[in-house]
Amino acid sequence: MRINREDFRRHYAMLSDEALFALDRAELIETAQACYDEEVARRKAARQEPQEHAMPDNQVEFDDEFDLDSEQEPDWLDEAACACSFTVSAGAEFTPDLAKARAILRAAEIPCYVTLEQVENPPAAARVRSEYCVMVPGALNLHAAAVLDRDLFNADQEDNWRAQLASLSDEDLQKLNPDVFCAGLLDRAARLKKAYEEEVARRK
Repeated sequence: MRINREDFRRHYAMLSDEALFALDRAELIETAQACYDEEVARRKAARQEPQEHAMPDNQVEFDDEFDLDSEQEPDWLDEAACACSFTVSAGAEFTPDLAKARAILRAAEIPCYVTLEQVENPPAAARVRSEYCVMVPGALNLHAAAVLDRDLFNADQEDNWRAQLASLSDEDLQKLNPDVFCAGLLDRAARLKKAYEEEVARRK
């Protein structure tokens, strides 16, 4: 099977940011390098454009850094749940999304506390040294996850979806049916709402 330029473009467009930037450009053939450069440039340009669905910067103040040791452990920590986590690679002491997650939760009046966990026996390729866990009271875990999805993670997911759709040919795009590829997401939301309503009814 012969791989052409369009195959490279589609492949890189479908990769996550982490997977794309983890590639060693020097190991790619010339055609692949050109397609790789195009995809990297496209994503960097997209990051500079304002996100329509992202929370406006003037609504949440992000701290560039914070001192874990200066924060007092809350009394709810023993019954806490991890709302999200961020891995930290060697040479990187801080992840910007961690500050955003904390700010978003606090703006939603959801208490949070960050713990730093050491990763045991990480894969050599990943070079993961530690992991930040954003803890919230267990009773507020569903609320926290929903707020983070809406105001932080969904924007990145939308970028990935747009990249994947842009990589399709006109014929393949026309074959897609939103009622089908959205069915899983809609079903998950319906099941969660149903589980909540059934639990409320059970307690009456």
